Amino acid sequence: MNEKQLPPLGPLPDDLQFIADSGRTTLQEARSFLIQKEQEKQLRLLAEKGVITRNEAVNVLLAHLQDWLEQRGIDLTESSEKSADLTLQRNFESFLFGGGSQ
Repeated sequence: MNEKQLPPLGPLPDDLQFIADSGRTTLQEARSFLIQKEQEKQLRLLAEKGVITRNEAVNVLLAHLQDWLEQRGIDLTESSEKSADLTLQRNFESFLFGGGSQ
């Protein structure tokens, strides 16, 4: 197959600093997990092909991150205020798809 190469994932959003602050895992471990999960689920490719929306891809990745963090005793919903949820989602879109959104 001669598929178009997607750009590498962006840096983790600053919103996730609480992960390292917890002392239970590192941002590098979280990033590695997210890269693995994205490759496994092919979220960017599915979004590029129009099978799912970017928003759906971001939500799937966030759900996996939330489960992964909970296994380590970190509550994503407690760590981010409800009003900040949309910002975290937009920042994750930048992580997953690069600079611009839409």
